[in-house]
Amino acid sequence: MRLAELYTRWAQISVLLCSLLIQLVSCVPSPAPVGFGDINAKLPALTPSDFSTSTSKGMWLVEFYSPSCPHCRHFAPVWQDVVEVQEHLALTADFHMSRVNCLTFGDLCNEQKIEGYPTLKLYADSKYIEDYTGKRKYDDLTSYVTARARDYQKAKHEAQMQGQGQNAGH
Repeated sequence: MRLAELYTRWAQISVLLCSLLIQLVSCVPSPAPVGFGDINAKLPALTPSDFSTSTSKGMWLVEFYSPSCPHCRHFAPVWQDVVEVQEHLALTADFHMSRVNCLTFGDLCNEQKIEGYPTLKLYADSKYIEDYTGKRKYDDLTSYVTARARDYQKAKHEAQMQGQGQNAGH
């Protein structure tokens, strides 16, 4: 065989192998993303129509996420666990946890100055307080939630006491 024939055969084999590889890859199903329909199913989702009214009463830790974000999918089970374990805080401390789908409600996320996913923002009585900047681990997030709920309850109690003191003086 001449060199030219070897080169032609090699090129044909390369094309064939590439075709087979492409077919093989296209047959392998891509991993299913963690479904946000399943994860956090009990967690209320905020929308542009109820975001302001919901966050106007109580303290809210809101997760801004995108279902297509790998970091969000990785964080979802931690968020789910924290929400479930801290669910009682809605009744005992007026502390709520919710989420906003930025893929669906991009304008709301832009208004809240969301620059990356997932982002956790804390609000109290209609006011933005701070971003959660701690580790996205169960223990760290639980400690943060517990501390903020306690701070909020303490502030509400002090405000009530001041109100009662002013009313007693009149």
